[in-house]
Amino acid sequence: MEKKVDIKLLKKLRNKSLVSFSLCKEALFVNNNNFDKAFEWLRMKGIADKAEGKKDQKNNEGICATFIQENFAVLLKLSCKTDFVARNEIFRKFFFKLGELVAKHQLIDKPKIEKLSFDSQTVKEKILELTTQMGEKIDLEKITTLTKNNNHYFGFYNHNDYKSCSLVVLDQKIDFELREDLAMHIVAMKPSFIDLESIDTDFYNQEKNIIINQVKKKIDKDKSLDLQEKIIQGKLNKRLKSLCILEQKFVKSPSETTRKYLYNKNKDVKIIGMSLLTVGN
Repeated sequence: MEKKVDIKLLKKLRNKSLVSFSLCKEALFVNNNNFDKAFEWLRMKGIADKAEGKKDQKNNEGICATFIQENFAVLLKLSCKTDFVARNEIFRKFFFKLGELVAKHQLIDKPKIEKLSFDSQTVKEKILELTTQMGEKIDLEKITTLTKNNNHYFGFYNHNDYKSCSLVVLDQKIDFELREDLAMHIVAMKPSFIDLESIDTDFYNQEKNIIINQVKKKIDKDKSLDLQEKIIQGKLNKRLKSLCILEQKFVKSPSETTRKYLYNKNKDVKIIGMSLLTVGN
């Protein structure tokens, strides 16, 4: 009669060892459902200690990319500790398959993604297995999603090293190349806002206070209050414009702003959403 693995012990061993269910199942099977011996078996193979030792590591490397499924887009970041692992073929193969899976199921939060079935395992189990296999912590670190309706259009850009990716949403159709150029601009210039009108009050006041403190240290106290205010407002406007995609100099045509460049291509098109994801931030 074939031996059966105790399900309760399997879950307990999985939680303690932080390794995949398949490895825990093997450990219990080999050790006749003896929990202590199964855990020791994993330790003797160096599996449990590896996973436990890596879970608190800080990750500064990894890869990210944008994945799109119809009206749903997700920017995904899978992190690791070293660039050596980030360039590993197994690591990358898992990441791109995961990205397609997340986009297909249109999921927006980590717990649900971790429960997805992935090659007879869950995503969470697969990540733990990769942590053991790669010898450093692997983490699904960031998930950013955007949706659109049928009348809107996505533009996306994945940098060739997969260290940064972006997405832009437009209210009407324009050439695919221009949409990609706008997304590439987001990667290059890292705008935080679409235009000045989209800047929230808290951020505006925060930046103004910073500039007031900077100016007070340098400005001639004999200048009139009106002149001081003009200097402060001028510096503030310059700062805020540098953070708005429509006010920035367009990377493909530095002699004009993105607003002007886009107007010359299609005077009616509007940017209604955007997102940026980078490794290390």
